[in-house]
Amino acid sequence: MPARDDDTTPRGIDEPGVEAELDHASEPDDASEPEAPVELPARVSRQARMGRFLGLGAIVGLLLAVGLTLLWPDDPSFLPPNPELQFTELQVFGFLAVYLVPICLGLGGLIGYFLGRAAEKRSRTEIVIARNAE
Repeated sequence: MPARDDDTTPRGIDEPGVEAELDHASEPDDASEPEAPVELPARVSRQARMGRFLGLGAIVGLLLAVGLTLLWPDDPSFLPPNPELQFTELQVFGFLAVYLVPICLGLGGLIGYFLGRAAEKRSRTEIVIARNAE
């Protein structure tokens, strides 16, 4: 049976190119070889979590709207002559919430921003060990 010239046919040592194939086969792939750890400088700082400040601002705005709605005294001098024009407590709460929630949301965001900037001033540079540096 004649020998076929494909990958399944064993080659003899005397054929040219055998050493190159053996050397190439003995080397591990670059993708499977773990890279040596690399030391890199990194900036370490504590940052304000903006979502929490914004959420807290929205909650404070809602609580202010509820508090102003329920604790504001009913003054008879403010009553309109036509009782149909008087606002209910739910409507007053809605009006106050529409204005107070975005205002407190913005104030919470500003507080979080400035606290983040203050924390950034206290940041420091540390050396970290990266496994996959590109």
